[in-house]
Amino acid sequence: MTKHIVVVDPAIVKPEISAFNRMARASALPLTVHFPSLFGTQSLEHEKEAIAGVVILGSKASVNEKLPWQAELTAWLRPLWERKIPTLGICYGHQLIGFLHGARVGHAFSGKEKRVGFRKVSFEENRLLNEKGEGTLYFSHEEAVLSVPEEMTIFASSDEVKIEGLQHKTRPIWSFQTHPETTCVKEGLERTPGDLAFGHSIVDRFLIRCQSHG
Repeated sequence: MTKHIVVVDPAIVKPEISAFNRMARASALPLTVHFPSLFGTQSLEHEKEAIAGVVILGSKASVNEKLPWQAELTAWLRPLWERKIPTLGICYGHQLIGFLHGARVGHAFSGKEKRVGFRKVSFEENRLLNEKGEGTLYFSHEEAVLSVPEEMTIFASSDEVKIEGLQHKTRPIWSFQTHPETTCVKEGLERTPGDLAFGHSIVDRFLIRCQSHG
């Protein structure tokens, strides 16, 4: 089997096909995509060998729902983490990674509403980006990671959300509350031409890293 990257899209309404296509074009390795919440986790059962990396995308689902497909996805993920397969979690993926490592996940904002827009995120030095810095990223979420698991550290934060990014202390696992992968944003939002490009550069760093795994 050819070494490849597995993309898990846990969408419950509309899959992120455009974002997947952009990643597929940018990656030197082939990508597969799976929709556990829409079509079940059976396809993931065939994804056990030659995995160079895993990307877990966003979802309107909550990790606190503890649905059957979420338990099945967890059972599939944990052995990969033991094998130190590089993993990138985005929005729901970020919350899932935090939750499975012991973090609390709950409403991010006092009004318990969903917020959508762009915000400036600051990055501490980390093993994925290899540098400090800041950039504007798209966000769309209601919940967030509210505590830091013992095995992880915060490497990104913003004025609105303290835990914007988590990094595992010993494994190649990173996660972002924002949507660096997005290719489509809500109409009417003010942004600069480079806002999406900055997010894409983060995802592309991860895709490049997967090439050296194994």
